[in-house]
Amino acid sequence: GMGKGFREIAEQMTADGKKMNHATARNYFLRAMEKLAKPLSEYSGRSANDIASDVRFQTAVADLLRYK
Repeated sequence: GMGKGFREIAEQMTADGKKMNHATARNYFLRAMEKLAKPLSEYSGRSANDIASDVRFQTAVADLLRYK
């Protein structure tokens, strides 16, 4: 699941000289997702936090980044 992904990100960041644990990696990720969700929240009436933590939104963002 996503937890393993955050652990891998944290390990890579630490290997690159920036100490980080998986909870911090997850917080950075969700903060970025919230920034992307903010314009949608103004139209939908759902909070940016609610949209950002929706796996469907996260998957859509990942798909957009994957197919450039």
